[in-house]
Amino acid sequence: MGPATRTSGFRRWRRTRPFWGGLGILVGAAVVLAIPFVTLRIGELVVSLSTPGGSAATLVAAVLACCGCAAWWRPEFKTATGVIAMIAALVAVVTTNLGGLIIGSLLAVLGAAATLAWTPTPRSPRADPRP
Repeated sequence: MGPATRTSGFRRWRRTRPFWGGLGILVGAAVVLAIPFVTLRIGELVVSLSTPGGSAATLVAAVLACCGCAAWWRPEFKTATGVIAMIAALVAVVTTNLGGLIIGSLLAVLGAAATLAWTPTPRSPRADPRP
């Protein structure tokens, strides 16, 4: 099995599901989960965002990760997956350090919107405007 066959197989797999939406949800989940547990050292100064919201971040990130994986492996549930991911991303803004400093929630909301917008039918070819 050559590299071209693997690439075309992945391309075929990717086109049959909301790939980019699921990826956005998964990256958003990673950011929401990472922010409360990051400790930044600047010389002698230690900046830590560890808060009681860490447990909420873990829960919200787990829900988002499940939604991202479900979008990839069960595309027929794209509507439920997108709605649940959208709600979880908006809940993250309130419960987890502004949803991963807004970045994580924004990525998850965009991924959920892309998942909801995805259609399994191929696009129809455009009409040729030339006579």
